[in-house]
Amino acid sequence: MTLSADRPSRSVEFALTVVAAAPRPVAQRPEPAATTTTALVGSVLVESRPSGATVSIDGKTLGPTPLTVASLAPGAHRVRIERVGYRTWTTTIAVKAGERARVAASLVGGQE
Repeated sequence: MTLSADRPSRSVEFALTVVAAAPRPVAQRPEPAATTTTALVGSVLVESRPSGATVSIDGKTLGPTPLTVASLAPGAHRVRIERVGYRTWTTTIAVKAGERARVAASLVGGQE
C-alpha cells in the first residue's frame, strides 16, 4: 500500500480465521512460575478536573493526577482524590486482570 499527498489514507479489510494450535508435548510446556504477572494484574488511569489532585488508593497516597497505576491486584479498590480548596471525591472501582479501569473526577470547590 502506498500513501501520498493525493491519497493520504486508505481503508484495508482483512478476513481473519481461527487456526487451532497443535498441542505441545508436556516436556515443552512452561512451568507455572514462568507465567508473566502482567496478565494477573490490572491498571487504572485516574484523572481529575482540575488536575494536580492527590490520588490515594486503598489508603496509600500515590501521587497527583493525571496518574496511571500500572499494577493493581484484581478486585475492588477505594479511590480518593483530594485537592486543597475542593471537596474530597471518593469512589470504589472494580479492577480486572489484564484490563485498565478509568476514574475521572470533576472536583467541586469548597472544603468538606
